[in-house]
Amino acid sequence: MVTSHKLKDNISSSDELNGFVRLSAPKSVLNSGFLRKMVNSGIFASADAADVDKSDSGSQAVIQIWSEDTRGYFIDRDGLEVCTETLIDFLDDVLLEGMSLEVEGFYMPFDTKRVESSARYIKKDGQILTDQVRTVTDLDTGTKTLINSNFEATESEIMSQAEESNIVNFEHFRRMNSR
Repeated sequence: MVTSHKLKDNISSSDELNGFVRLSAPKSVLNSGFLRKMVNSGIFASADAADVDKSDSGSQAVIQIWSEDTRGYFIDRDGLEVCTETLIDFLDDVLLEGMSLEVEGFYMPFDTKRVESSARYIKKDGQILTDQVRTVTDLDTGTKTLINSNFEATESEIMSQAEESNIVNFEHFRRMNSR
């Protein structure tokens, strides 16, 4: 069993820390009403009461949430991962053009397994694009297994630069860089 987690900034905890999520975005996005807007949209970081820490540095703000039932990603009222449509509607409302929200976290479904999630949501040309990766880490062996991934934002960024570079085909670029 993991007996200590050292998390970025000022959070460290003993084995009671079974779930954690960190949101980072411009201060104008993570303002005082952000969590209330999440709840009003049916989006939660934790099914029950959780510890919350808010901080900011320069133009960026960070909200860190941890509890026994935090999953490292957004959930609905039933504790299931929130549906994409609900999340996109919420983000479309809170993100201005060109702004992004980063979400990272983990939870421990078993003593020796940690599910880690990382997502970036960017509003570009009026659409919400996402980069998401979810892995499972076996804490006994250190083995990390990819569960799923989606890279809309990265693909869009690369393709928007293709006119000014020698990237002709994104699939070819991805294959070249995965070696």
